[in-house]
Amino acid sequence: LNSRSNMITMDQDDKIKGFIKNQTDELWEDRAYMECFGQLNSANVMDYFSLSIFYDRTCKNETVKQQGVSLQEMKHVPGVEYELVAKNDDTGVYHIAKQYRRQLDEVERLSLYYVINGTIYESPKLSKILNRRLETMTYKIKEAMDELSKNVDYSHIGNHSCWKFQNEN
Repeated sequence: LNSRSNMITMDQDDKIKGFIKNQTDELWEDRAYMECFGQLNSANVMDYFSLSIFYDRTCKNETVKQQGVSLQEMKHVPGVEYELVAKNDDTGVYHIAKQYRRQLDEVERLSLYYVINGTIYESPKLSKILNRRLETMTYKIKEAMDELSKNVDYSHIGNHSCWKFQNEN
């Protein structure tokens, strides 16, 4: 048994967390597929995506392929599924959502992927973007404070500080 099948005994929130894998630093493409089948379009982009490193082979989409049923028929079954949520055949840009369906009308988005001219990227989470911005901002503030502290003299005797001015001569 793999770790995903062991997760059936966990509560739903823990189970959903097990399906989330951060791959925002990775990309995937298969030029041989493109050469063989031509340009991607809304009819074949999901098949192309299913070959990628981002695709979870335990998802409901695989059940649909193996059993020959439609994904619409599987909407009442809980589990992970992929759905093409935005498409533009003219520009070659597609958005695919990885989501956990709890019920027919209750879906939790786990990840969002972009397919741009045959290259697949995972969209970063907002928390990752904000953390990165905060790290950059903190670093820049520290640099500024270090530079400022080079030009300040602190006197232990009088408990005061003053700016050092350099002569331009």
